[in-house]
Amino acid sequence: MRIYFRQLERAKKAAKSLVASTNAIKLSKAQETVARLAGYRDWHDLTKNHCGKPSSTCTTIQQEEQSKDSIISLTLTLSEELALRSEDALYALVQMKLPGIHVPDTQKYEELWFDLFRETQPLQDDKRSPGKVIKIKSESKWMNGQQAILKKYDSATHIVTHKVRNGLVADFEVVFPRKPLPLFVPARLKFAYGCWTEASGSKVLFSRDYKPLWRLTTGRKPEKLSPWLRINKVGKQLYWDDTNPPWRSVRRRDEEEQRLRDFGISALPKLADTLPDLVFNENVNHVNEAVKLMARREDPGEYETFSE
Repeated sequence: MRIYFRQLERAKKAAKSLVASTNAIKLSKAQETVARLAGYRDWHDLTKNHCGKPSSTCTTIQQEEQSKDSIISLTLTLSEELALRSEDALYALVQMKLPGIHVPDTQKYEELWFDLFRETQPLQDDKRSPGKVIKIKSESKWMNGQQAILKKYDSATHIVTHKVRNGLVADFEVVFPRKPLPLFVPARLKFAYGCWTEASGSKVLFSRDYKPLWRLTTGRKPEKLSPWLRINKVGKQLYWDDTNPPWRSVRRRDEEEQRLRDFGISALPKLADTLPDLVFNENVNHVNEAVKLMARREDPGEYETFSE
């Protein structure tokens, strides 16, 4: 399937966006990548045939919206093409805004993110295997009835939840639902707990574990940040505390989702990409360890001086 562009300028902007999202390739490489993703031999082929019709009728071209399967396929192709993690490739693809690829909000973005999660992670059918969503039956008021992602089922069962960085419950407190429950991104990995102010005036949203999520600068798109990044801050503001967290109710979750939309954010932060290690890596037991492991993989120099 070929993607057509009403104007060549849109393809050029997509290539520039790809450079900005990856920070590791030259514009010429980005242009060639955009061309191949769009179904052309190379950038030259795209420039000659980008609208599929004579230039006088280019403005009438209507690109059909790509299906979820097509977006996932393009994401995996981009991941292989540029040696990107699939989560980073998804973000880069969405930022490129190719015709027919429309991801308007975090809900649709999360659907795509979890499609990739199922494609790339070792999920199994066994209801007691890592990655299954369970419910907790506990005397603890804050835990009873809560959903959690199973990490390791044993007499002492390890779970991943909204509330804590590392969860531990007894096996008899675990309830396996008859109907499988959908996977979720824990609130502490995606919602802003507050913001720091930088000397420049930019705001940096941070998570409940005080990990950077997004930088907000007037006149610019939200900037996705590495969760190990050091922030030189001159001020701090909290949006909520542990008496009214986003996991307390659907209303609170919706409020925090709306906060992100108000900031112009329609994707998941990089911190959410620690979920596979939190669930499947037995040597990772909380968010700080997952972030350290990600830093070691992606930024070894930073890992050497990483401090919690």
